Amino acid sequence: MARIPNMLMMFIMSFLLLFAVMSGSRELYYLFFLSLIFRVSMSMILRHNFKNIFIMYYTSANVIEAGDDIHIEYKVSNTSLLPIPHAKIEFFLSDKLDTESSLKEIAYFKNYQMINFSKKVKCPYRGYYKIGKVRVTLFDPMMLSSRVIAFDKEIDLTVHPKILPIHILPMDTRDIHGTLKSHRKTVEDRTNIVNIRPFERGDSLKNIHWKLSAKLDDIQTKEFEQTLGARFFVILDGSMSQFKEGMTYYDEERMVSYCATYVKYALENNIQTKLMLTNKRDMLIEGKDSNDFEKILEALTGFESNGEAQLINHLQHVISRNGTFSTCYLITYKLSSELVAFLQRSRREGLMFKVAVFKAKASTSPALLDLIENAHFDVNFVDKELIFNE
Repeated sequence: MARIPNMLMMFIMSFLLLFAVMSGSRELYYLFFLSLIFRVSMSMILRHNFKNIFIMYYTSANVIEAGDDIHIEYKVSNTSLLPIPHAKIEFFLSDKLDTESSLKEIAYFKNYQMINFSKKVKCPYRGYYKIGKVRVTLFDPMMLSSRVIAFDKEIDLTVHPKILPIHILPMDTRDIHGTLKSHRKTVEDRTNIVNIRPFERGDSLKNIHWKLSAKLDDIQTKEFEQTLGARFFVILDGSMSQFKEGMTYYDEERMVSYCATYVKYALENNIQTKLMLTNKRDMLIEGKDSNDFEKILEALTGFESNGEAQLINHLQHVISRNGTFSTCYLITYKLSSELVAFLQRSRREGLMFKVAVFKAKASTSPALLDLIENAHFDVNFVDKELIFNE
């Protein structure tokens, strides 16, 4: 912006000096030195203003959920006796953050004046962000030159996946609880007594509550919760190839939010849970109760669909390395013929999957839809509006 006036000023000064030397005219020398003094004065004013402008900024929150808004407050101050006639202030945000207000402001500062700017920022996608970076460009009074100040003191912002009300999601949570019970007493959870009752023929002698039996003068036995070793196994598909199938960051956000909601629900109900992320980091995280949700939330916040391996390869490892689970739940973007073939194989091997698909059902081939319907696979197409309201 200041380049053209500055070049014009330098041209005028060069012209005056040249003709003053050639003609020896005092008036031209006078005009040259006057323009030189003027130019130096503008530079000194700009340098003075550069040293006397300060900025502070802060946010209304540092940890929020995806879809929430935050406010960033900026306070820009001129601490000089001289006014700042022209300043351009640019605010920088990640491309994944949205704001309806302008990220560029033009301001005039009086002496000792502070101007406040407020930006309402919408955070539609989870992640870890650096916000608050500001660049201020100052101009001298005649717009002959400029100087840029970069304020790089950034503020950390953490946007967690949105946790949704469990009752609005399409999977019946009773399915999780209903498959936890086992009639094999060899897998009793002996840390969790659910009942004490009179002893009956066939009860194990090791379950007798001896102290209470002596007190009541009647044999009492302890009942333990009957459980399987690994109860709830969740696989979040992080294959990079999903983006080639039309998946957007918004679809990825819905998948992660869906996953976080169910894992949180399971842990809050003390359901032993494993979460596999099939992205580049290929993480397997285990939790027993709500105290373990923080580490899972941290992993989901930084989750990206950048895995290079095929989903089916990960699913084969689930069968070969991790045994049998009460509920094995797959969250993926697209239902493919390879996935359906895997579901058929896993059923023959005694492992049943529940599958949540986030690509629209209408875009799935009728042949695949007929196949999963006839085979009675537990596949649910998650409606976009059911998760987030756009």
